[in-house]
Amino acid sequence: MNLDASSQSTASDFKLGDWWVRPQRNELERGEETAHVEARSMEVLVCLARHAPGVVGKERLVEEVWTDSPYIGDDAISHAIWELRKALGDSARKPTYIQTVPRKGYRLLAEILRPQGAPLPMEGVRIEHYDLGEELGRGSMGVVYRATDRRLGRTVAIKFLAAELTRDVKACQRFEREARLAASLDHPNLGTVHEVGETSQGHRYLVSAYYSGGSLKDRLAAGPIELEQALGWVRQLVAGLGAAHRRDIVHRDIKPANLLLDEHGTLKICDFGIAKLLGATDLTRTGAPLGTPAYKSPEQTQNEPVDHRTDLWSAAVVLFELLTGCRPFDGGYEHAVVHSIVSREPRSLEGALGGKVPAGLRRFMGRALAKDPSERYQNAGEMLAGLDGVGAEDVTRPWRPHRRARVGMLVLVAALALTGWKLSLDTQTENVLPEESSESESSIRSSASESPVLSGSDLLQLGHDQWPRGNHPENLRTVRGHFEQAVILEPDSLEAKASLAAFLADSYALDRSQTNHQERARALVDEVLAIDSKMPLALAADAWLLAFDDEIERAEELLLEAVELQGECLKGGKCDLAYIWLADTLWAKGKADEAFEMLDPARHQGAKHIRCRIRRAHLFARQEKLDEAENEYNIVLRMDPAQTTALTELANLYIKTDRKDKALRRLIKLTQETEDPVAWNNLGNAYYMKLMWKDAVRVYQRSHELYRAAGRSVATPLVNAGDALVESGKAEMASVWYEEAIGVFQSIEVMGIREEAQYAVCLAKVGRFREATSTYNRLLADDDRLQVSETNVFELMPYEARIHALMKNDERLFELARTWQEGGGQPYDFLNDAAFIRLRENREYKLILEPDIEPPM
Repeated sequence: MNLDASSQSTASDFKLGDWWVRPQRNELERGEETAHVEARSMEVLVCLARHAPGVVGKERLVEEVWTDSPYIGDDAISHAIWELRKALGDSARKPTYIQTVPRKGYRLLAEILRPQGAPLPMEGVRIEHYDLGEELGRGSMGVVYRATDRRLGRTVAIKFLAAELTRDVKACQRFEREARLAASLDHPNLGTVHEVGETSQGHRYLVSAYYSGGSLKDRLAAGPIELEQALGWVRQLVAGLGAAHRRDIVHRDIKPANLLLDEHGTLKICDFGIAKLLGATDLTRTGAPLGTPAYKSPEQTQNEPVDHRTDLWSAAVVLFELLTGCRPFDGGYEHAVVHSIVSREPRSLEGALGGKVPAGLRRFMGRALAKDPSERYQNAGEMLAGLDGVGAEDVTRPWRPHRRARVGMLVLVAALALTGWKLSLDTQTENVLPEESSESESSIRSSASESPVLSGSDLLQLGHDQWPRGNHPENLRTVRGHFEQAVILEPDSLEAKASLAAFLADSYALDRSQTNHQERARALVDEVLAIDSKMPLALAADAWLLAFDDEIERAEELLLEAVELQGECLKGGKCDLAYIWLADTLWAKGKADEAFEMLDPARHQGAKHIRCRIRRAHLFARQEKLDEAENEYNIVLRMDPAQTTALTELANLYIKTDRKDKALRRLIKLTQETEDPVAWNNLGNAYYMKLMWKDAVRVYQRSHELYRAAGRSVATPLVNAGDALVESGKAEMASVWYEEAIGVFQSIEVMGIREEAQYAVCLAKVGRFREATSTYNRLLADDDRLQVSETNVFELMPYEARIHALMKNDERLFELARTWQEGGGQPYDFLNDAAFIRLRENREYKLILEPDIEPPM
């Protein structure tokens, strides 16, 4: 390929493999990666490109590059080649871009591509009254930049069309007419086109509104979409198409990448007219991708005349992909896809969804994807009516929790643990329960029969004695076994059934993915209250279950009744849950003093009611009264030195208050007494805080092994181990742990809010920034989940800060830090993660977080 320029100073940009070569800036660019090379090395690269694919001898290199030093030696040439290879990631053994030809010289191996005529504009260039900002995307049809409209002070998107799309003058005229017509459309689901223009160098461009919500392609990167959401987006898509079709405008390139979302989640159809321009040219674009035909109708794939019905076909393909994560017609290569579209039936919805499909959805897809256009929906209005007939009742789709207005706060208090500055008890609150017991009822009966000394009453008492020992999986499994066997041995015992119901209700409070616990607890409660409507423990369990059905006021009434009816029950240690749950309810309603009052009577009853003291410690910690919280934990541990919840949370309190040695002693004691993986992870945190990296990694690994042995998918210890390695200067080894953690995250069927935020950070830690930001932004956009969990955006800021710290997006990071400090957030949340290593000595950043420590200069 011949380049117009004869020297580096005048050479235009060109593409070498997957690198963009910017000779005038002495830079190589690949995605977000930029490599700077010496000016002489860039001249060598331009010379090689000028004569590619031929071999360039050393004499020619000297003649064309070292014109000022004709007697230059081999060392200078070798250095320039070495510099280029290092920047390109090349090597002599396995050359990707530059090959050394023995005794002959050098040549480029990768294909060189370059726009026709002048180079496309780049970031920082001013076009008319637009200042080009960052590049948003690049493809066969051109390149898109975010830009600032200086005249109107707004952010826009500018697409510069690829040169081959603008060679045909008549095609360009048709494109301009259609683009101007699209700009005249006014509909909330059509992207706004501001202007069509041409630069002085002949580059045609289209200016449109900038939409910050990303594309449906971005949303699909995380997997299938819920039916209701998918239907909502496709309804907007069809409505927008209908508005365009009424003006005789056909899009011809409907696909997720062309469907953008604004900041409010409204869908916008973009790129009208460009597809027609592409189809109007008679060009063969050697080496340029033609784009997937998977969204094209049968008539479009066969180059037959098309009308608005081709867009409706594409809309149905988009809906199929949103619901299933795959396309109805696919193949390993282009012709296989075309053959599938023309000749085969679409992929089975049942198989793709893995479950039952509503009859309405099946009927809709059958008609929308008919091969013959006359058998499809004939216009957008008909298709919208068809969408209205699609039901959601039987579709298997990603789980989302039901709306429960204030229950999230109840659960937060019920499962509350003091979070240290490292990933710690997030795992405990979201993964604390053991898996559903694999033992059948017959095996439980057998176990009970092998222990004839223990009666149902004995087992019941054992369960109530053991239950307060802590919420670690081993203890919960033991308690549940006692209650289950008590019910089996004494099937008429209302007390046994009420105890099991209360346990299952509390289990559901800790992990709401355990819906089987909720259902069984409800059945047991109904059975007990039908016989004895005044049993305190059953009333308490009933109230706790009602709380999760949005019946907070009724739950409070039942809990008050349970407390009033407790009688001698409190002394037996079986009714403290009524006091605890009522205190939680009062706390959630903002009645902190009444909550503490409610816990007072029970806490004086001794070791039987240590749960009340633990709950008091929780509430003190929520109020930042850490001395009072510590005192309550110490009282509990004097009653029961092996109380794992108190040991764990007191150790985390020590971590939070920078008492490393005390935390370490507590956690070592805890891990000596239990194989609880949460305890081992927290011990790793203590070693981490003491900068004992090797011990931290070892202990985190043990925590991971214990989780795996219990059949649980928890990524936290893996992430923590990676962080410890990064802190110790072993970033390459850390990536192995992060990648394994990502695999664990992806295996979790239902992630909690903070788990998903951790997942986004972990993606950023391995450099997958686009996925990280997409995952985090999708989490923030899910208002229902945030509302149910009572999680606000402020609480999630440390995760977002870690992502931007890793991306080196300091402008956004500093903005987050200011918001965090002004909102009363703790500075350590924005410092004590491996993501913040480079910022710990940044004076400006530290002053934002702790302005009182050192006054600004």
